[in-house]
Amino acid sequence: MLARHALTALGFGLLGASLAACGGAPAAEDDAPLATADDAVTAPVDDANSDATSPDTDATVTFNGRSIDLEPWVQGFPYSGWAIDVEHGIVTWFHTAPDGQWLNVAELPAEGTIDPTAGTRVTDIDWSTRSWWGWEYRAADHSLYVWSDEQNQERMNIYRLDLASGSFDRLTDNDYTYGFALSPSEDRLVYVARQGEGEPYDSCLRVRDLATGDETELWCDGGGDDRFTWTGMVFSPDESQAIVRMQHDGDRNRSGLALFDLTTPTDAPDLLLDRDVVRYSMYAVDDTWDGESFLYVSAENGFDNVYRYDLASRTSTAVTDFTEEITSFEPIDGAAPTALVTLKRPHETVLLWIDTTTGDELTRQVVPLTTSVSAAHGGTAVFSSSGLDTRFALERARLEVGDGGHVVLREPLATVPQDLADHIVRCNVERVSIPTFDEVDGAPRELHAFYLTPQDPPADPADRLVRITAFYGGGNTWSNSSHILCAAGVATLSPAVRGSWGFGAEFAALNDGDLGGDEIVDLFHVARWLESEHGYTADQIGLNGGSHGGYAVMRAMTFPPETNGHDDSYPFGFGTSHAGFSNILTFYEECVIPDWVVLEAGDPATEADKLLDRSPISHVELLQAPLLLTHGTNDMRVPFAESATFAEAATDLGKPVTLVAFEGQGHGINGLDNVLAYYSAIFAFYETLIVD
Repeated sequence: MLARHALTALGFGLLGASLAACGGAPAAEDDAPLATADDAVTAPVDDANSDATSPDTDATVTFNGRSIDLEPWVQGFPYSGWAIDVEHGIVTWFHTAPDGQWLNVAELPAEGTIDPTAGTRVTDIDWSTRSWWGWEYRAADHSLYVWSDEQNQERMNIYRLDLASGSFDRLTDNDYTYGFALSPSEDRLVYVARQGEGEPYDSCLRVRDLATGDETELWCDGGGDDRFTWTGMVFSPDESQAIVRMQHDGDRNRSGLALFDLTTPTDAPDLLLDRDVVRYSMYAVDDTWDGESFLYVSAENGFDNVYRYDLASRTSTAVTDFTEEITSFEPIDGAAPTALVTLKRPHETVLLWIDTTTGDELTRQVVPLTTSVSAAHGGTAVFSSSGLDTRFALERARLEVGDGGHVVLREPLATVPQDLADHIVRCNVERVSIPTFDEVDGAPRELHAFYLTPQDPPADPADRLVRITAFYGGGNTWSNSSHILCAAGVATLSPAVRGSWGFGAEFAALNDGDLGGDEIVDLFHVARWLESEHGYTADQIGLNGGSHGGYAVMRAMTFPPETNGHDDSYPFGFGTSHAGFSNILTFYEECVIPDWVVLEAGDPATEADKLLDRSPISHVELLQAPLLLTHGTNDMRVPFAESATFAEAATDLGKPVTLVAFEGQGHGINGLDNVLAYYSAIFAFYETLIVD
């Protein structure tokens, strides 16, 4: 299944799960943009036209009298993007080096751990210049079939990487590819191709015979009411049919499943589920179609649960009754139908081995990290974990059934060396709860948050700074930037404001149609909590965010107090925004994910005035505090112009804005030079905030 090799390795769940950060594809959420830039990082705060070039090789930055060596964070363990195929014994990861970002491939060892220094570099492609969204292995030609692009512009296509020769060849020519899969027998490639520069897109389901190259187009949606979206494919046992995820009425919260005959074009999709039911997340589960039924995951009752769909009766039956979100679901091939499931909690993960016929728990473990199942086969599974004080852990699990019941025996597979792990953890981590403006069941609504404070704080309280994660906060996952800033004496408060996932569909939907509204007011209450509980002043409290979070930074710092009738605002002392959008209308017109805009903000066709009013560009005159904007020039998720236009408007008004452009980078920032330059820009900006 594609999702196992693609999104899980990048910190996401399966393809059908809610996709984050303005989009439908992997993106960094709660960390620095994972990239590089420079020279202009020393530009004055009011220079809105800086360009990022290559920094010096020295990885040391200075701030407020401190010297911070970035090398342990950016090069101490320079391996990321791990993906594993347990069945075929293949592991891939990226090595970020001074000369680029390189794909490594190795065999999965039968015993012991993976040595990341011993992988084989199979191509000469520098992956800091391209998007990489995952792969499937095909044994017939010893190749990876890769979901990628060529210029960091998210023009995603399918490529074939020959592991023997290193050749990398494009197989499709689409404006965008929503998803793909190899049939279990590996003889066919099934994919969804999207064409068009904007709505309405026309997306088509296609099947390619890999032996002959012949291709059949099964159905095109024409941008209609029932259309394709990001999807995996679930094949029937005889591989004559496949189940594909669909979207209805252009609404991300109304998705369903359609059955397609892979041999014959059709005039319309065979929809299996009621198209009018709100499903906040849903996907069919690969390797569960037994000929009569299959499993899918849906959040139609407010939380992710597993359902069994009977094809003969066309009915669904709930298998589980969870009240927490499923972050991964991996069927176990064995005599009895079982699966490994991980459930998300704010501070920990519940790992279950369940009977998929009855939903009964066979075993349960609680892991104090954010953990997901990356892959499983033949009694072996692989888990990937991270935490606010744990950078990375990959574990192999032996699944055993004996007199004592079902047992999951976990052992290290790859991890950060202990001496490095001890060095790079520089924050004290505290889980906190912060009241906001509204009530739930007669009591103030409480926002979950993590408060990360420097182990070595500034001696003078007047030198303290704290940044608030503007969106995609509250997660128990590693953040390089938080620990780097803690080393510099800067704290981070990471709250899960309304609209965040992890607390049920109802909470996640609180900002639907209200982008730039009450989620921003939550930030004001978080800032006041820092004042009342920890003695910060307003000029010491800033914001940080990327993508949707980058928008939230700009919006919070230009917020019209009358919004939603709250008569509220907050005088933040500073802000840093990466790849944020400043005009919702132009973002909708130019981005690759307009359906996200409709869900979160509203329909530009009928609510243009509202969307323009919710755009930071409309209220630049309200900006009072220094703001740093960083953005990749090849970003197609949020076009570079969204930051550039705001910076130009702010500069014309004499507002304190700096724009740092990352040439050739996409929605994230990749490559060692870019990462170092990003932090150079951050610390040069922060240095201007400290008053001697």
